[in-house]
Parts: sequence; structure tokens; C-alpha cells
Amino acid sequence: LKRMTKKNIRHWQQRDEFCLTHQETVRLSEDLAKYDNDRRELLTCIRSSIYRVASENSKHIELIQGEIEAIVEIIIQKYLNSRGEKFASAISTERLPGLAIEDLKDIILKEISASSIKPIKELNIFSLIIDTVADLFKSPTPTVSNYLRSVADSYTLMAFLRETPDVQSCIRKLFSSGEIWLDTNIVLPLLAETLIDDISKRQYTKMLHSAVK
Repeated sequence: LKRMTKKNIRHWQQRDEFCLTHQETVRLSEDLAKYDNDRRELLTCIRSSIYRVASENSKHIELIQGEIEAIVEIIIQKYLNSRGEKFASAISTERLPGLAIEDLKDIILKEISASSIKPIKELNIFSLIIDTVADLFKSPTPTVSNYLRSVADSYTLMAFLRETPDVQSCIRKLFSSGEIWLDTNIVLPLLAETLIDDISKRQYTKMLHSAVK
């Protein structure tokens, strides 16, 4: 609170009350508006991915389009939350988390079971959802990519706060030392991506930029 006073908050000492500064209130309002717009783009991309994955069975999607879109968004949220929790737990306990694909499959099965989606003979709902999620993660738009990263960061921070009260100490422990070596499996795709004019489509390059940041 002392670090935040006069920067992000105001402390009324007589009544021992706190409030946000005007600048911080404006910033948060703008961030919330951007968050809402980014989420709308995610929903648009989910719809496009569903129809792209369904391909020749797209005519059957119209019957359950709304339900599938809602479930995919929930699955993405729960999956990112799960990865954040496992990452924080791994740092705290020094034990590696399980395979991500298995977590995703478990979440999808639970959501399908809990939903009211009626089975359609021509559609494999499980395959449709897992392929849609994979499609979204594989080639998201820059806006969706930033949105998903912010959601993942938020869930990871929440998980850290549950695991340990001293998040900064935990982060210092994680990144205080170590070296990362890149072999040709990474370097060659980076070289190949220099031929792609659209920078937003350079997936390996974006991944390494994110790791550096």
C-alpha cells in the first residue's frame, strides 16, 4: 500500500480509507473497454474456427452454434486457469506438471457432460471442440493472442498468490539464473519466417519475443 500510495491510490488517513486516483480509474476503464472488445473478437474467431473445422458438416453446426461457442470459451478459460495453477504448483513444489493435452481433454469431456448439447449423428462434438481450440491456439489474430496472454497471466498470478504470499521472491527464484540453448529445430524456422511479409504470422518469432519479454 505504501508503494502504491500517490501513484495508483489515495490514502485518507483520518478515516483510514483508500480510493483509486483519477488517472488509475481512467486507465482501468480504458483497459476494461479494450478487454471487452478483445473478447468479442475472440468469440468471432471461435465461430469462424468452428465452421472451418466442421467443414462439410457445417450445416449441422447451426443447430448448436451458440452452445458450442459458449463451451469453447469456457474450456479455453478453464484450460488457461489449469495451466496457471500447475505452473505455480510446479514452482512451489519443484515437480513438473502433467501433459497439457490430457488436461485439455479432461476439461472438454467434463464440459460436454455438464452441457445440454444434444448429440448429432453426423458430428463428433469432442473432436470438433478440441480441433477448434487447437485451431485458435495455432493461428490466433494479434488481438486474440494478446487477449489470451493477458487471461493466462491473470490466472497464473492468481495461482501464485494462492501458492505463496511472496510472489516476487518466487519469481526471482525462477529467473535468477539459467541459460537457454536453442538448436536448429528452433533456429531454422526463425530463418524461414523472415520470408513471411506479415509479421503477425511469424509464430516462432512471436513465441521467442514473448519469452524474452
